[in-house]
Amino acid sequence: MAYLGLHKWVGVVCGLLLAFTAMGQSALPLGSWSLHAPNNRAKALAETKTSVYVATEDGFFRLIKSDNTVQTLSKIDGFSDVNLSTLAYDSASETLVVAYENTNIDLLRNGKIYNLTDLLRKPLIGAKEIYHIYTHEKKAYLSTSFGLVVLDLERREVKDTYSNIGPQGEVVQVYAATVLKDSVYIASSMGIMAANMRSANLQDFKSWRRFGQAQGLPNGNPDFPTRNIATFQEAVYTGVSDQGMFRFNGVSWETAPFNNPSSRYVSMYSNGKRLAFANAHEIVEVNAALQMVTRRVDPTLAARMVLPARDGGQWIASYSKGLVRFQGATESQAYAPAGPAYGNAFSVYAEPGKFTVVGGGFSQSYVQNESTAGYYQFQNGAWTSFDAGTGVYADSVRDIVGAVRNPVNGKFYLASYGDGLLEFEAGATKAKVYNEKNSTLRLTQPGEKPFFVRVPGVAVDQEGSVWVTNRNQVAQAAGLHQLKPDGTWEAHPFPGIQFANTAHKVLVDDLGYKWVSLSINAPGSGLVVYDHVEGRYKYLGEGSIGGLPNGQVHAMAVDLNGEVWVGTSDGVAVFTSSSSIFTSSSYSAYLPIYERRPLLQGQVIRSIAVDGGNRKWIGTDTGLWLFSETGEEMVLNFTTKNSPLPSDKIREVAIDHSTGDVMVATDGGIAIYKGASTKTEKVEENCLNVFPNPVRAGFTGTIGISGLPNNGWVKITDISGVLVYEGKSAGGTFAWNGTNYNGQPAKPGVYLVMASSADGSETCTAKIAIQR
Repeated sequence: MAYLGLHKWVGVVCGLLLAFTAMGQSALPLGSWSLHAPNNRAKALAETKTSVYVATEDGFFRLIKSDNTVQTLSKIDGFSDVNLSTLAYDSASETLVVAYENTNIDLLRNGKIYNLTDLLRKPLIGAKEIYHIYTHEKKAYLSTSFGLVVLDLERREVKDTYSNIGPQGEVVQVYAATVLKDSVYIASSMGIMAANMRSANLQDFKSWRRFGQAQGLPNGNPDFPTRNIATFQEAVYTGVSDQGMFRFNGVSWETAPFNNPSSRYVSMYSNGKRLAFANAHEIVEVNAALQMVTRRVDPTLAARMVLPARDGGQWIASYSKGLVRFQGATESQAYAPAGPAYGNAFSVYAEPGKFTVVGGGFSQSYVQNESTAGYYQFQNGAWTSFDAGTGVYADSVRDIVGAVRNPVNGKFYLASYGDGLLEFEAGATKAKVYNEKNSTLRLTQPGEKPFFVRVPGVAVDQEGSVWVTNRNQVAQAAGLHQLKPDGTWEAHPFPGIQFANTAHKVLVDDLGYKWVSLSINAPGSGLVVYDHVEGRYKYLGEGSIGGLPNGQVHAMAVDLNGEVWVGTSDGVAVFTSSSSIFTSSSYSAYLPIYERRPLLQGQVIRSIAVDGGNRKWIGTDTGLWLFSETGEEMVLNFTTKNSPLPSDKIREVAIDHSTGDVMVATDGGIAIYKGASTKTEKVEENCLNVFPNPVRAGFTGTIGISGLPNNGWVKITDISGVLVYEGKSAGGTFAWNGTNYNGQPAKPGVYLVMASSADGSETCTAKIAIQR
């Protein structure tokens, strides 16, 4: 059981700390999470007395009707899962029923969340989905891919399951259900069916009545089977695609008084007083006198569900605009929390105060996704999304897979896996595209269609040269290319190295060497280290060739000591960067040891990021890890079971060193963790920022002190100078739990914070007020 009040509490705290936010810090407590999902693709909704809850393809939110504000909802608020399937509200028990795509279920009642895992744990062969929820007399009827499931909302348990109810006892898919008097009616893969709930055994298929042409119900378009059914004005209604609306009179089916024969119905719901249904072009509402009012709508609205609003008008789950309210003849309003335009998150690039997420991608076999998602940037708490439709680049550009800022000239670059390299001049709103026509980049296979210029990796060196990888199928062709500051290009082949044309990622280390990973599918997978000044290069692979635990390289990062950390399909390896790479025959990686084994041995390492404390954030297929500077001590481990992560499959981790925020891109969406490590570029006299300050009575979180000399020492004393706590900062941030050395909460009062660099050359102070 969880409580729904956490999100609003966080909002109140954030409101009290605007001054801290203005200083460039994220207004989230240390160690807290925020989830970021697009909320425009709405697919289901439910209205309560106070709110409208909306399930989207990627997220979950509610509209608070009293002030028309929207509030995102997630595991942070106590919900049990991600990726909603559908939802419904039962007025009799005042319960919101939330169904997830994996058939997990939450019940929200009186601000408390109760989790039901019966269906989640139910072993089944084949698909297991919940399509629709209908509530009646404190029961919820779940229409699923394996039958009809009845929940008792008072007891919070599964009451019955009806699966093998086809004409010969087959399993049927139930698309929707409704109840009229003593019978339950379903729209199923076997057509419209009904059973008397007083029957001794509804699990017996002989207890179910089937309706067809003999009962006046025509066959619809087989490509658009009947999936909607509803009770309205003491009758059962269903829409048969291309045939019209039909009503059951207790004996047989007849054409409804309101009818639209050409409709292909996507939604039908009743609140008892009014009935609403929709097709691609129309929203239709029927009142108690069976009078029909039709509203023509733009097909781009893409209505997935329509509900008659309690106080008039309709609520629409729009697959393009989120929640839409129609009221009156023409009035409409759309609601959706701010978020990225798409849920795709292939990789992330961080710079001070900004994250850039790219939504393209390619498969493990290096076939492009053909994604038009573009890229989206998170800055100052707001998202801005860009794709071909925004005019920033041509409509033909697909699969943006990487991003980097050139610190020398301020230009911004995007790698496209299929269309080359995109360049934005500082302040420009339109990209220049480099491809096979105006650079040394090659087509995948010259002379063959379709034509692709695949750029999977991009990096910038200290002189301002942009380095890109260029996968192609031309033997011995260059896989690494350089865009120089003067705008000229140079190709850099590696003669003698097989599969050099399958280059994937590129990293520039502190010595200016380029580390290039090769295709994970190639027999010669591994790394090439390149010194373009001296024109020398070295291949590093498994075992004695370079010491990699596995030749499949997925991630690379340079730490604060200049060492190169490499993530493979079998754990982590570390290289010390020096000129001996090219001269020593025995040059090899070392493997950090954690719990007497090589670090994360057996794990696929998808991403490595280094924070201000030189700690390593590592993304794997089984969750997110934070290790100490050497990798010998685990600091944190996050999974979907102990955190709000949308998925355990981590694609990329990036850190904004100015705030300590850690953005995590997963295959299920984007999350940000408020980390406790920053980098201080310059120590000011009044350098320290304290969050929160004052520390209010009842606060039980972690107090963050930032702006410190990097990896310096911090002492906290009371006003009389008695030492209360001390320790070393992680980068430019120190986390204090508000206790003394004995673990007791610090008494109310004012405390002094004194920080200095390791050599004592940089010092600064601050005050913390603690209230109890």
